[in-house]
Amino acid sequence: MSQNERANTLSCTGCVAYIDTLGIRTDRLPTNALRRKFRDCCGTFYAGRGEYFAGHPYRITLHQPSQTALDLLSVVSEDRKMVINTVHVACDVFVDSVEEAQRLYDYFDRHFVQRWHKTRCVDYCGTTRYTKERVWGTINVVMYADRPSKITGGPCLHVEWRLSGKGLCADQEVGTVRDLMTFDLAAFCKRNMILEEVDWLLLGRQSYGNSKSKKAGPITDAKGRVFSSDRYAREGERIARSLAFQPEVDRGFTHPSAQRVRDRLSGKAWFRSTALRRISLSEVLGPGAVITSSNSFFLSTPKPTHTPTPDPHPSLSHSDDYTSTHDLLVESRVDFGGNQSISQGVAMDTDSTTFPLVLHPSYFDKGFFNIRVSHDHLVRGDKESVSLLLGDTGEVVQARITRKANQNKTTRVHGGRALSRWFQANFRESETVYVDLSKQGRWILSRSVSGSK
Repeated sequence: MSQNERANTLSCTGCVAYIDTLGIRTDRLPTNALRRKFRDCCGTFYAGRGEYFAGHPYRITLHQPSQTALDLLSVVSEDRKMVINTVHVACDVFVDSVEEAQRLYDYFDRHFVQRWHKTRCVDYCGTTRYTKERVWGTINVVMYADRPSKITGGPCLHVEWRLSGKGLCADQEVGTVRDLMTFDLAAFCKRNMILEEVDWLLLGRQSYGNSKSKKAGPITDAKGRVFSSDRYAREGERIARSLAFQPEVDRGFTHPSAQRVRDRLSGKAWFRSTALRRISLSEVLGPGAVITSSNSFFLSTPKPTHTPTPDPHPSLSHSDDYTSTHDLLVESRVDFGGNQSISQGVAMDTDSTTFPLVLHPSYFDKGFFNIRVSHDHLVRGDKESVSLLLGDTGEVVQARITRKANQNKTTRVHGGRALSRWFQANFRESETVYVDLSKQGRWILSRSVSGSK
């Protein structure tokens, strides 16, 4: 396709870059209230335990996060350990019709080039183009044109760079939430939106120049006759046939794509990158090729609003009407583990030194328990001994504490057989014990809060 043909057939009305997916590893899970707020300002939201990741056992995934979600994430990350290990940066090129989007997709399919691609082949799954297989720690570029834009809901060409791996995200300067807030999406897309056109005549000349002569200038045969450009063109056609790629042939390619040429010939001694001419976006898309950034997404159906239910303890609950993200952060500090802050009609706030402990089977049988994240700041030191005063009997058990047992470095208390016997003699499995940490080195375990005083 010549430059004039490109200008007459391809055009766009705008280009917008945005974050399509964000994956974060953290040391603590958000509360239910915080999850609701994230779901209200994201396409979808997930939080749960992920694969092993030292110091960050939990995984948070945000699809189509709005600017409100990013601002909320910035506030929440101030006092929590968060590492970004997945970022999908997308760019939607808006067009007027589905047919124009398909023509633009066909052109990008032939001329789009990913840098540092090595020898991995382009793959197709249905109508979606992938530049790499799903390998962790790489950038996989995904492209399609048969789905509506997530920004406007209209036809578009969707190009998406999927960054995976903590190291890769850090190399791209988006490894932390703080880096994310200053990350220039438009500049990233401009830097990686590379289009190239193959000059097959020059490619044939390069191939002949390597095999026939080491000198610069015209190439001659044994009789001194100068090869004509037709000879170079035929050599270029021969190279094109040798690089034929079946998936591209099935899609109607008459010549291999620029990505295929760069992948297969970059290791050849005679190959020079001058045979690939860079094409600017404005040359292809016209005046609408200016890329801007936005995180305002199109919603085909509005999300339902949460209707607050009457609270039986209005003086103990927080309002669902937040005036700022800071107010929401204050609520999340009540219990970042997502547990209820009201147990058996007794309110437990962050200023209290007592917290309820549910006797799970491992606690009940083995005689140990973990200190809640919200109260872990009350415990000092590691590998030290502490006295446990068990209920009203006056029995004292010597226990040891350690911070190496839990991945999030919270305190675990080992009381041994003496503590497990007391649990089994006075409680049933899954009942609640209250732990009072008000006295350093001497903690009180009791059936009720009043009994611990």
